[in-house]
Amino acid sequence: YTWNANKYVYHELNPISITYVNLANTTEEFEEILANNSYLSSSFEQQFIAGLNYTFTYNELVSKDKKTPIYFSTGLDVAGNTLSLISGGKTTVFGLEYAQYVKAEMDFRYYLKWGKESALVSRLYAGWGIPYGNSTTLPFVKQFYSGGPYSVRAFEIRSLGPGTFISEEDSTSSFYDQSGNLRLEANLEYRFPVIGNLKGALFADSGNIWNVFDNVEDPEATFSSLKSLEDIALGTGFGLRYDFTYFVLRADLGFKTYNPAEESSKRWFRDYNIANSVLQIGINYPF
Repeated sequence: YTWNANKYVYHELNPISITYVNLANTTEEFEEILANNSYLSSSFEQQFIAGLNYTFTYNELVSKDKKTPIYFSTGLDVAGNTLSLISGGKTTVFGLEYAQYVKAEMDFRYYLKWGKESALVSRLYAGWGIPYGNSTTLPFVKQFYSGGPYSVRAFEIRSLGPGTFISEEDSTSSFYDQSGNLRLEANLEYRFPVIGNLKGALFADSGNIWNVFDNVEDPEATFSSLKSLEDIALGTGFGLRYDFTYFVLRADLGFKTYNPAEESSKRWFRDYNIANSVLQIGINYPF
């Protein structure tokens, strides 16, 4: 069900949302990875996800005359409660193990516009999923990740976090695929015209993911207190966009300005050159 309450307010409700995941064919290498990592293994155990989700959006960007429009969206995803009632508290329904969790997300953006095409855009994002009952961790398809063209752009997709964790190459025992059930991010981007349909941008992205209230006990990956905010990474850089009217093709070059996974003395980035940058290609603006 989707409806517009007014010009700015939009609602979307999916009263029935079903996801079925079945690992029909797996390689020996993949099975070894699961056998050596209880977190990743448990995230694939839940095969049947059934629940509802709701999204509320307030969007002033539809008004072209506003110089300081805001955008706010929040969503709630709940799974497993109805199935728990149907099954009488059993861990399976229709012969399938089902997941139980509640997941919430919030996305707030503020746009400061001047001239015809210049703008300073800020964004705050928070997402948190809590497994309970039948689940000890979020299903893999519902977990958060950080890094990539729509996140902290100085880090490759799924390469940031959780916490200060860093993947060891060729090590299945430390394999996380770097996802978690808590995600915090903040972004700042200055957008300006270059020539014609070519636009430019300077940006700073910060954020990370963690695990909390699940079966992960690794202190490097867990959000345990406000001190864990020291694990937030910072990426800075610049980019070019070309406006094709119907979509925007974007290329961003980011630098790992602060990397919490490094040793304390090496976390701040000093060697700014193209060889140490990360190139991200995306469609449309990141936020």
